[in-house]
Amino acid sequence: VLMVGHNDQLMEYQSKLICEAAGDLGLAFPSDEIRFACPNDFGAALERRAAEALEASDGPPALFGLSDYCVWTFMARARAKDPGLTFPDVVGAFDTSWSRQPGQEFHTFAIDYGQMFEKAIQALDSDNYPSPGVEWIIPRLVIQERKPI
Repeated sequence: VLMVGHNDQLMEYQSKLICEAAGDLGLAFPSDEIRFACPNDFGAALERRAAEALEASDGPPALFGLSDYCVWTFMARARAKDPGLTFPDVVGAFDTSWSRQPGQEFHTFAIDYGQMFEKAIQALDSDNYPSPGVEWIIPRLVIQERKPI
């Protein structure tokens, strides 16, 4: 799996979350199984990291992006280097227009902001504000079907 983020390095909290998730699966991050890259890796300074990330022994890796924009931009820059490059599985985040580009659609996660706002308002209106604990909003996987251009 190739994790694709916005910046050259993950934020500390992002790295911690990915390390914990990988550990739950008996994997490590970073490792050969889970790597990190960003769209800027296609600049001269990080070209080697981008090439290494795409050179898996069993073909290009599955991509998981910290946003739809990261995924779309990374794929566009990778395909500019290798027009025939395809990715077997791609998942972004936030269900934005980037994941719905005709002929380039990919799966994404959607957050129910209405539910998030409702929970926040309920917490503010409650007698025990600030309420202890965390209210979880479970994202929904949006399966995108490829549409002809």
